[in-house]
Amino acid sequence: MDRTKITPERWQRMQDLFGRAASLPAADRARLLVEECGEDVALREQVLALLLTTGDDGELEERVEQAMSGTTPAPEILPGQRIGRYRIERLIGRGGMGTVYRAERADDQYHQIVALKLMARGLFRGDVTSRFRRERQILARLNHPNIARLLDGGQMPDGTPYLVMEYVDGMRIDEYCKQHDLPIAQRIPLIQQVCAAVQYAHQNLVVHRDLKPSNILVTADGTPKLLDFGIAKLLQPQGADTVAPLTRLRDRVLTPEHASPEQFRGEPIGTASDIYSLGTLSYGLLSGLHPYDIQGRPLREVEKIVCESTPPPPSERLRAAANSSSPRPRQLARELEGDLDNIVLKAMHADPARRYASAAALSQDLQNYLTGRPVQARPDSWAYRTGKFLRRNAIAVGSTTVVVLLIASLVAFYTTRLARERDVAERERQTAASVSDFMIDVFRRANPNETDGATVTVRAALDAAARRIDSTLADQPLLRLALMHKMSEAYNGLGLWVEARVLQEKALAQERRTFGDRSIEVAGTLKTLGDIQHNSGQFAAAARSFDEALAIRAALGRDRDAVAVELLSGSAKNLRAQLQFAAALERHRRAEALARALDPPKPRVLGIVLVDYSVTATASGDARTGERYAREALPLLEGEVNEGYDLYGNALDALAQALRKQFKLEESEQIYRAFVERQSRRLGPDHLLVARAQNNYANLLRAKGDYPAAASRFAEALRIFALQQGEYDVDKGVSWHNLGALHHEAGDLSAALREIDQAIAIKRRGGARSPLLISSLIERAGILRGMGQLAAADAALTDAESIAREKLDRDDPRQRLLELERGRLLLASGRSAEAEQRLQDAVLGLRKQDDPMRLADALLSLSEALEKNVKPTEARAAAAEALKLRERLLPASHPALARARARVAALQ
Repeated sequence: MDRTKITPERWQRMQDLFGRAASLPAADRARLLVEECGEDVALREQVLALLLTTGDDGELEERVEQAMSGTTPAPEILPGQRIGRYRIERLIGRGGMGTVYRAERADDQYHQIVALKLMARGLFRGDVTSRFRRERQILARLNHPNIARLLDGGQMPDGTPYLVMEYVDGMRIDEYCKQHDLPIAQRIPLIQQVCAAVQYAHQNLVVHRDLKPSNILVTADGTPKLLDFGIAKLLQPQGADTVAPLTRLRDRVLTPEHASPEQFRGEPIGTASDIYSLGTLSYGLLSGLHPYDIQGRPLREVEKIVCESTPPPPSERLRAAANSSSPRPRQLARELEGDLDNIVLKAMHADPARRYASAAALSQDLQNYLTGRPVQARPDSWAYRTGKFLRRNAIAVGSTTVVVLLIASLVAFYTTRLARERDVAERERQTAASVSDFMIDVFRRANPNETDGATVTVRAALDAAARRIDSTLADQPLLRLALMHKMSEAYNGLGLWVEARVLQEKALAQERRTFGDRSIEVAGTLKTLGDIQHNSGQFAAAARSFDEALAIRAALGRDRDAVAVELLSGSAKNLRAQLQFAAALERHRRAEALARALDPPKPRVLGIVLVDYSVTATASGDARTGERYAREALPLLEGEVNEGYDLYGNALDALAQALRKQFKLEESEQIYRAFVERQSRRLGPDHLLVARAQNNYANLLRAKGDYPAAASRFAEALRIFALQQGEYDVDKGVSWHNLGALHHEAGDLSAALREIDQAIAIKRRGGARSPLLISSLIERAGILRGMGQLAAADAALTDAESIAREKLDRDDPRQRLLELERGRLLLASGRSAEAEQRLQDAVLGLRKQDDPMRLADALLSLSEALEKNVKPTEARAAAAEALKLRERLLPASHPALARARARVAALQ
């Protein structure tokens, strides 16, 4: 074997010896190498050659490049070849850290397209597999819409490490900006989304260390995705005793064009280094130029430039650049001059302490620029430069001079700052005063003294005011926005959601024009609009509003504050309304965790989150959790009102629902009675929220077996819904369904069929394949079965099953109801053996769901099938268990209890 050839094993040995020898005096180095290398003179000379070049980074870099090329030649991977669980499709690209392929998962577990990166083995020390095991828990937390996730990793049979990442089909962020000729106002939101991803990673204790355009791809829909997050962490030295003089070269995470001064100096790398790289990225995206003229310069010279000089402002460099490739350089320079120059240079400050404290702070300052607010970034002030001078020349400068300079600088600073804050406060005071004057005038016009005795309702006054906003305030956009929000809030409190929505949509359009699509103002209006859309049953539109608001806040690094928590909870509530329970519960869990982590604590926000979570938990079959969360929320929301909505009343409603589902009927009825009275007193008898309260109370009365009282409450709810103008079909559909189910249970099948068909017709307006149809189609199948119309019953049930296969999760509670009704229909059709199997499956599923009332229903049906199949002992046991359950759950006078007793008696 030629011992001068640098094999992978030999390169690893060279690195180890270099690391041990680099920190020793020359004599000790020689002794160490003699002892360690023995007769391998070539190895000793190779390590000595590396040691002799440590003073020249350029030469050392070249030697390491040569060594690496000899050590890890890129293996030839052909399409179709498997690496671990993945099959290679094609080459994507090559880079300093390895080769990247597009691949697909090939172990038949599920289909997944990934990016698979073969790493140079010299980049890792020790066992890569154990390294992945140690790091995976941390890196798995990097779950952010703007971060391409690290999914997996391992080693090839020859020892080559590989990483498996989310595949991103996109374009480099700088090329994306150029190709789409994006103006500054559209480039900044891209940078803000990158900042949000970096902020998120920093909060999870991961620093990227190599932020650059080639590591940020923008997808076709304009979403930037950061690549290689977490790889820097995998590459960093492990253990306190690790000596890594070659860390920079081995890690390959220093890109000179984007590295911070502390990276060049080999100092510990923290979040401030990523802030610097965000600054260089912003510099390039906004100006089209790099901060320094370093093209073609050796590494040592680049280091000197970055560490010892200050970059010129982007606008200045743009004007000075000959043959600039940037579009419209003079116009662009004027746009960058001032605030954007200052923002970029603050992020790139040589002193890490003078940079932005976080990526979120950088994003917020960019938002301040977009919205015309004062930015934090300022050129290094006279006071700052003077302070630096005084620290450098502390002895030469006398104390009197210091005092004079300090006083002068403080006076200058506070004069400027107070003037700026005074101007902002005055603008806000004037807007508030104008809003107040306008609203006072609205209600002055409703005064009978002003209308010759004519009565003007609050709604009429609001309608007139809304028209005035459009006709008289076109030249005052900020005042017009403030008034539209206030008027929408007033409509919302009255339950006039159509009018509230129209105003919010107008406000949203104006804010998009004024502040940009990715502004915090737009996010706030989208949240309010989503709430209104949800209230009026426009769940798909609400989902779009909520998701866009969440994405904007995440991009701005504002996804953990109280507003973001309420937004996340509202989004979860909207998913529940669409019966997407698994997705809703996942968002509820996130909202709860964030709400409990708010500092300082916000009891009101936590209470709102717990109420929303309670209702979803109850609806998904976990009424015990629903009760626990509702009870915790009640003291948090005592006396709390939000835009006219009684938050404490919402908690009462949630608790009553959870109690009803557990058949704690007496306590539930007490709460419902008080809740309906509370809502009627606060809102008036014809308010939509009163109709919803009546509907819920009616369900409680039905559970008690008081069918006439329940029917009366359902009729009252439908009366109120009929007063509206067609925007509340979901509520109408629910109440018609509930009334039909009540009459089905009471034995009035003709009335039940009419009412269920009303519910189905209303629900189909939300889509022919809406999951909201499933429960009503099951009910229709049961009614038709009871009427002996088995073919029609089968058609309704088949329709429900088809929608369920397409729309429902496997563990959705309605899956068990489908099994139960299919078993009953098979039994009615004389196919008792098949019916028994279906009903056994339904019973098993309902036991797991902890739904005792429906379990009792299924056991009674199963007992009929068992009797048909001549299994009398099992039939009696099933009926007896059903009776026992109903006796535990229902009042003694309930008709369903009598039916269960009759069934048990018939089997004796």
